[in-house]
Order: sequence, then C-alpha cells, then structure tokens
Amino acid sequence: MYRPIRRTFVVATAVGGVAICFSLSARSVAAEVVDAKSAAPTACSLLSNADIEKLTGRHFFAAPEPTSLGGGGSACAYGTGKAQVVLFSGSKSEQQYNALLKNYKRENEKKTPVSGIGDKAYIMFPQPKTEYEDKNAILVVRVGEHTVAVSLAAIKPNAGESVQPDVVKLAKAAVAKLR
Repeated sequence: MYRPIRRTFVVATAVGGVAICFSLSARSVAAEVVDAKSAAPTACSLLSNADIEKLTGRHFFAAPEPTSLGGGGSACAYGTGKAQVVLFSGSKSEQQYNALLKNYKRENEKKTPVSGIGDKAYIMFPQPKTEYEDKNAILVVRVGEHTVAVSLAAIKPNAGESVQPDVVKLAKAAVAKLR
C-alpha cells in the first residue's frame, strides 16, 4: 500500500494539524546553523533530539531536518515530522506565520490562549485532513521579534489534546533560547 511521504509541510505537521526533538552523541551541524546574514536563529537551533527526549520521553532516531521557509522563516522536523519547530524572525514574524497558516488553509483553526510562556501564546489542535496526517498540538508564541510554533504529534489513537503538556514544555524550552 502506497503512503505519501510527510515532508511537504514540515510545517504541515505543525501548522496543518497535521503534519504544520535528540542528539545522539553530537548535535546535528544543521541544528547549529545560524543565518549569517541576519544572525537570526534557525528553528533547528531551538531544540535538539536530546531536549525532546528529556522533556517528553519520546526518542527520535533521525537527525533533525531543517527547511527554509519563504519570508525568511525556517522549520525543523524531528522524527520524520512527529515534532516540529517553525520560526519566523523580524517585525513581521507574526504576519508571516499567519500567512503560512493561510497557505495551508488553517487560519480559521480554534486558537486557545495559553499563559506563562510568552506574548500572545495560543494552542491549536487541528483535525487531520487525510488518514495519513497525525493529530497534533501546535503551540504558537511571540517572543520579542520572533514567532515560534512548536508541534507534537499524538501517539495513535490519542487526540492532539493528549500531548498538550509536552508541547508546552517544548515551547518553553524553545522560548528560553530566544530570550
């Protein structure tokens, strides 16, 4: 049986609800990359596989997969998209993330405010559009001139809400690196 690869929207896991982190012995070089032009952090620099394992107990064997996004953003997929970080930096970071949501037709997802993480933090639990998409929790937060979204797929057959405590922990760890 053919199953499509879930790399299209590293962000799709995260953002799409859908398919919109552990270093083995050394962190991936890609995870350490900083955009030399703007000195802005990349999504992969915010969490490592080791961070994800420590905070959630979930172990991903594959190295984090970085992706560049339009508008100067970046995304990082962990465990072939089971966890993701999306990052936009600059004064228009929030608008850029909202445009990403709109591109994936997720702009109307219910957004529930979350306190204690950062400015304008909210969480979404998008419903999968196909049988191949995971149920996820996506936490979006503004930190200074950065907008970061952290997503985590629920372990089947659980709902996206089941991973809310873990996605909050991951978001707090990512936000700490942006401060």
